[in-house]
Amino acid sequence: MSNRRHRFLNTANFKKSWPNIAPLPRQQGWGPDAPELDATAIDWSSVSKKDMNRYRIRQDPRPDNALGTVKLVFPNEYNVYLHDTPAHGLFKKEQRAFSHGCIRMGRPAEMAAWVLGVEEKRWSLARVNEVIAGGKRQVVVLDQPVPVYILYRTAYVDPEDNALYFYEDVYGRDKLLAKALFGAGG
Repeated sequence: MSNRRHRFLNTANFKKSWPNIAPLPRQQGWGPDAPELDATAIDWSSVSKKDMNRYRIRQDPRPDNALGTVKLVFPNEYNVYLHDTPAHGLFKKEQRAFSHGCIRMGRPAEMAAWVLGVEEKRWSLARVNEVIAGGKRQVVVLDQPVPVYILYRTAYVDPEDNALYFYEDVYGRDKLLAKALFGAGG
């Protein structure tokens, strides 16, 4: 179970508020064809924490939901994915670690068009924007996987001015790297 989901399911008033979380569809099961449920027809107070694993909440694409209008899923053991955001103003902030582990995209439609523009799918930016404007959830499975590499760095040289910039190590990875490179004392 992902850390986000575990924290959410264990909040004090979760089961009491579960039927009233709107407009998020609830589904029984985790498969792609899991049936949607009528949340008001279930006595949530009688569902144990263990039994909650049978259910999931799905956020359909909308400009005002936490994932925005586009989500790109790629295989990984941490349930991390790329997604849009309703909070585009966060991209203007110097400190950008506002996520719970997933990666917010500044230009999600362009990224989706790039990923789906492969020869087999031939999606254009116009088509991606048309689907987004339609407001309906659409799952597109790639015929060939696209490799995803996630780079985390706390130092960066800007090629335009050759200046070296340092950033806060919000994930504490520099200490681990120093220990691996230089031994226990770092």
